Amino acid sequence: MSAFDIEEIFAEENSVDSSNKSESWKILVVDDDEDVHTVTHLSLDDVVFKKKSIEILDAYSAQEGMNIFREQQDIALILLDVVMEAYSSGLDLIKFIREDLKNNIVRIVLRTGQPGYAPEKKVILDYEIDDYRTKTELTHEHLFTLVISNLRSYNAFKRLDEYGRRLEDMVEEKTKELKKINSDLQSEKEKRMEKEMMLMQQSRLASVGEMIAAIAHQWRQPLNAVGLVIQDLKDAYVHNEFTAEYLYKAVNKSMTQLNYMSNTINDFKNFFKPSKTESLFKPDQAIKDSLSIISAQLKNNFIKIDYQNKAMKETLIRGYPSEFAQVIINILNNARDAILDAREKGTLSRNEGEIAIEMYNNDKGTVIDISDDAGEIPDQILNRIFDPYFTTKESHKGTGIGLYVAKTIIETNMGGKLLVENREGSVTFTIEL
Repeated sequence: MSAFDIEEIFAEENSVDSSNKSESWKILVVDDDEDVHTVTHLSLDDVVFKKKSIEILDAYSAQEGMNIFREQQDIALILLDVVMEAYSSGLDLIKFIREDLKNNIVRIVLRTGQPGYAPEKKVILDYEIDDYRTKTELTHEHLFTLVISNLRSYNAFKRLDEYGRRLEDMVEEKTKELKKINSDLQSEKEKRMEKEMMLMQQSRLASVGEMIAAIAHQWRQPLNAVGLVIQDLKDAYVHNEFTAEYLYKAVNKSMTQLNYMSNTINDFKNFFKPSKTESLFKPDQAIKDSLSIISAQLKNNFIKIDYQNKAMKETLIRGYPSEFAQVIINILNNARDAILDAREKGTLSRNEGEIAIEMYNNDKGTVIDISDDAGEIPDQILNRIFDPYFTTKESHKGTGIGLYVAKTIIETNMGGKLLVENREGSVTFTIEL
């Protein structure tokens, strides 16, 4: 897939809103300065983007902004001041939206008149925002460019979210179809074989939603980078700094980001392409490919990864590389969920949580240990962890088939072993091949 094939993912983008011209982009302005609201209205009230007008919602404190956002979570962009009723009011509102409401789609731009209270580098690193501007630099034209760029990003993320929801519906529909097929089979052997196929397909489809989330996290930074390049081009033109050299540099920067996004799609496609025949492959590369797919999610959740390859450099195993990658991702997702659950229970802090992966050779062959520091699990659960449809998670957080399918792939399809045990306050999955 070339960089420009990314446009195919959003092929319907220009027709999405045409059916309802009365719809509008909702922009929430949170600022205790009346003049800021007035200027924003004057700059944006007549703007139309993708056949939709802009509706500006006004809040004069962080608390008022929270109340509005609770009622209207279809807001596309928030132009947010930092210092209002308190020095950190704006930053508190960001935490409320991203962490309490779990809304990662709305674009948030800090627009501050007192940058000393919220230094740009620290805020960009510590808070999930999409841009940082001082009020003095946002002229009419700059504000227009900023808003359109973020509305475009919001539209892209919203479509990814819609795709994820469609895929979840597809998982449910496919599950019902496969269960019906399973109930119609006559022989016990056919029933068992069909059940295996159903669980494998269901596990793979269930992973699609998580992969969509992974892509969203992978794309967040390059989308912002491309948006900044576009804004800089216009600024360069306005200030007579636009040269051929400037243009070439901007194009190169944009193409670098687009190629990165294209490679993310390729990783996604390769993961879901089934391996039809056995082959020799390097488990080290398969582990690295799996980590590249979900690394952004782990980083976003402040989960550290410690991967050590102590095996011989040319270690090869025979099997199905994409299915093996699915096993690694299933186990890593299980470890991630265990760490997040431990944080909710208070046994780990927000910044604690590590997954350790170690690969080595012994007299049995190649061994891969995957451990997390979320604490041990009770023996009665440990003994059933590979049972189909057994899960301790809430119904919307897991199907209970991921680890069952992982064990089937390793032991039935690849002739190895998949084991789990408590080790000194942690849970360790061991793959022997």
